[in-house]
Amino acid sequence: MSTQDKSISLWEKYGMRSMFFVVLVLMARLIAMYWIPLNDSTEARYAEMARLMLSSHNWVSLMHYPGQYFWAKPPLSTWLSAAFMNAFGISPFVARLPAMLLSFVCLGLLAKMAFVQLGRQGALWVVAILSSTIYFLLDAGTVMTDPSLLTAVVLVMSSFWLAMQAGQSKAWGYLVFVGWGLGLLAKGPVVGVFTILPLFTWLSLSRNWKACWHKLPWIKGSLLTLAIALPWYILAEQRTPGFLSYFLIGEHFMRFLRPGWTGDLYGFAHQAPMGMIWVYFVLGSLPWSIVLAIWAINEKHVFRFERAELSWLIYLSSFLLLPLIFFTFARNIIYPYVFPVLPAFALLFTSLMFKTNLERRFSVVFQILCILIAMLVIGISYSFWKFPVQISKSNDQMIAAWVKDRQSADEKLIYVLTAPEYSSMFYSSGTVLASRDEQKLCQWFKEGPKYLVLDSDEPSYFDESIQQEFSMVFSVQHRHRLDRLYRIDSLPSFCEGQV
Repeated sequence: MSTQDKSISLWEKYGMRSMFFVVLVLMARLIAMYWIPLNDSTEARYAEMARLMLSSHNWVSLMHYPGQYFWAKPPLSTWLSAAFMNAFGISPFVARLPAMLLSFVCLGLLAKMAFVQLGRQGALWVVAILSSTIYFLLDAGTVMTDPSLLTAVVLVMSSFWLAMQAGQSKAWGYLVFVGWGLGLLAKGPVVGVFTILPLFTWLSLSRNWKACWHKLPWIKGSLLTLAIALPWYILAEQRTPGFLSYFLIGEHFMRFLRPGWTGDLYGFAHQAPMGMIWVYFVLGSLPWSIVLAIWAINEKHVFRFERAELSWLIYLSSFLLLPLIFFTFARNIIYPYVFPVLPAFALLFTSLMFKTNLERRFSVVFQILCILIAMLVIGISYSFWKFPVQISKSNDQMIAAWVKDRQSADEKLIYVLTAPEYSSMFYSSGTVLASRDEQKLCQWFKEGPKYLVLDSDEPSYFDESIQQEFSMVFSVQHRHRLDRLYRIDSLPSFCEGQV
């Protein structure tokens, strides 16, 4: 057989053709990262927090507005976005880039885990399945804390399995504790729900406690975890007393145990029916959750496991199911809670596929679905650009119109709101002003020409006079809300009594 024939044979044998379609999907996601603006409130908030961290040089205490501290999350994802913007410039794409790179790290760790257990072909298919699930694609390019948490969970779970296997490097045992340290910096003690709970279950059912004690460096590793995470927690409490109480008790207990919890300082409690986590899981693992359901009906034999496979099956099932069961009884949940179990789904899906001759038939289905997924991602991205009125929740167009029309940097932009939205803060580099206080507004107008945005959702008594006295420069529709931009080059009539 010629070298070319061997290459073609390997291409077909190991499913490398399908990897082309994985690259196609990931390229579509990169395009989306560039096209889609930062939307309020979640993505724009975390991007603005990273920009604030960079401009204030405060790398300890997170702030969501200048001087207003944010206690709801640890700093790892914000550190990464701020560091990347420091290196490559401030932009939405750069703020999102760490999330994509962390996703590649996850895929690499899972590929190593699958390679040891399932071989090279299994490693390729795990990467293919995970990278084409709906929620993984969403997670891969967003400015949130979840990509960091996902990476920490995958680092713990893949390293633990590898550390327990014969012939693997002892470094995997230390990486388990590195993952726990990073998880504490990514989203806090909740990392234990996604790792400690499944590992405890697997160790109990497989009776591997003794091997676990000998193969993992528990003392040195625990010190390593503390060395990674504890200094920041101490500094954060010292800088802003009260942080630990709010974060550890409020965010980790009250949020889940009390429906409609009113102690949330940075948003609102998300009430959902019990068991909603399973709906999020089915949606998040699309399109492959549908394929798995079809197999359950038509290919029941794929769910029969040999005795030698039980340890692997229990490990993956614990990794996948235990966090979902835990959150079944929580009513204050949101869809990102599903993200950390998707790697287990991809590993289990691939393991089931390898039990039969389904792979060849599935390859064609996979390639078709990847094309559809890539087209969907591009279509959604194009929609944000073409139809921002119906879809976008960003102030990027308003900021661009203000920058284009103003004659000097002193002509500030003012929103008639109690606080500016995060996207307006990010796109203006933190220069926009906001107030509903008449005296403060008039004081700003006395300083010279300004620009004013009137919001149809929060009208004020002087909206009509502004519209009559000044020309509108720009307007933009945000779904049900109309924002109108005016250049205020003289003192409005409603301010005359305050001169």
